[in-house]
Amino acid sequence: MSKGTICIIDDEPDMVETCSNILTAQGYEVETCSDGSEGLTIVSAKIFDIVLVDLMMPKVDGMQILSAGKKANPGSMFIIFTGYPTIESAVGAMKIGAFDYLVKPFMSSQLISVIDRALSVRKLQEENLSLKRKLSNTTIEHTFIGASLSIREVLNSIQKIATFESSILITGESGTGKELVAKTIHLNSKRKDNVFVPINCSALPESLLESELFGHEKGAFSGAVNRNIGLFEFADKGTLFLDEIGELPLTLQAKLLRVLQEREIRRVGGKEQIPIDVRIIASTNRDLEQFVKDGKFREDLYFRLNVIRIKVPPLRERIEDISVLVNHFLDSFNATHKTSMQVSLESMSLLKKYQWPGNVRELENAVHQGASMADSAVIEPSNLPDQIRNKPSQESASDPQSIDSEVPFNDAKSDALEHFEKNYVLALLQKSKGNVSAAADMAGIHRSSFQRLIRKYHIQPAAIKDSVIVDEEKRDTWIKPSSENKE
Repeated sequence: MSKGTICIIDDEPDMVETCSNILTAQGYEVETCSDGSEGLTIVSAKIFDIVLVDLMMPKVDGMQILSAGKKANPGSMFIIFTGYPTIESAVGAMKIGAFDYLVKPFMSSQLISVIDRALSVRKLQEENLSLKRKLSNTTIEHTFIGASLSIREVLNSIQKIATFESSILITGESGTGKELVAKTIHLNSKRKDNVFVPINCSALPESLLESELFGHEKGAFSGAVNRNIGLFEFADKGTLFLDEIGELPLTLQAKLLRVLQEREIRRVGGKEQIPIDVRIIASTNRDLEQFVKDGKFREDLYFRLNVIRIKVPPLRERIEDISVLVNHFLDSFNATHKTSMQVSLESMSLLKKYQWPGNVRELENAVHQGASMADSAVIEPSNLPDQIRNKPSQESASDPQSIDSEVPFNDAKSDALEHFEKNYVLALLQKSKGNVSAAADMAGIHRSSFQRLIRKYHIQPAAIKDSVIVDEEKRDTWIKPSSENKE
């Protein structure tokens, strides 16, 4: 499978052949041309991931090809070859839209390095475009799956702060959807037409992280064979998402603080201060306030990032969303694998009892495993992961060991009653597909009394779309997702 498509345009046949051989060996699909006029026609008619073009050619030069090619295919990454480098030519090419330039002669490792970087940027741009298309006709409410009060609060926060330019800190456990919150903020902000650039601060060693964030100049350190544009520069006019900011080393925390204060960066090994216009959204699953007390995180940086704070709730605190999420994941699985998988009521009960330390991500994995392991079109308990099937973490109230004897009797009784009332109301609404009158009839109480319970527990009846089907002959019961649940 091709790593990407590349067009090489140079009036030196030997240069074209050498570059073509190197890149073909690397797994790229390469098309070549040794004439500027022909090259202009090719890049205007075809779409390439990357175009390598010589700056100085007779008839039609590289700047003309670059200008026409970027107009025809703005997403293509152009890299300029030149044997006569000048500041004016480099600046001119960058203004038109060149990604980078290589000075002849160059090493094969330099060529491969700049191509790999250009392709990474190209893929990032495509991911942003794909995300915009997916959410272009989608409201914030439909971005998140769930109807719980806690999720509604997150959505309300996003609506209020998306258009502001303040830095945002998103907190929450791993797997709760912090990056989805950041993407939704970006796509509802004034920067939505520019890039959203995520970087995981815990995934890269300190030596590479600084170069990734701020870039580096050629020769800045061993292996720096080319100038590298950092993610701050690449995200200019867009949003930079710093995931797991608590893992950022103290030395880089100081440099990040300066960037936030001065709104400019300096590449590793460079002297020039480069202005940047980037909105920062950070996230963490750590207690940053405790990190500050322990000296692991700078207090001044914490306050710079924590201008606006959004907390994403763990899944165990929004049990009422589990059935909706399960059906959403099943819809996705069924669409991908051309199946019609459903989940049994017993399996759904186990899923709702589990504590979900891995949150929504773990739930999605469990649903996919269950659907993949099922012997029929129904996910049974035996198809679920062992930790869910054998160790449900919510203990039964009938077990004396699970009762907190330190709590006064009346308080314990009140808590147990509230737990029963909430789950009873949710079960009836699920059975009635969100119809309040029908649910009240099934409960045998007046509609107004049932509505008081709904308001008491902040339940959203309209969002509960599950339909329960009972086969009286087989006595099997399962939850079947309705078409209204599909995103």
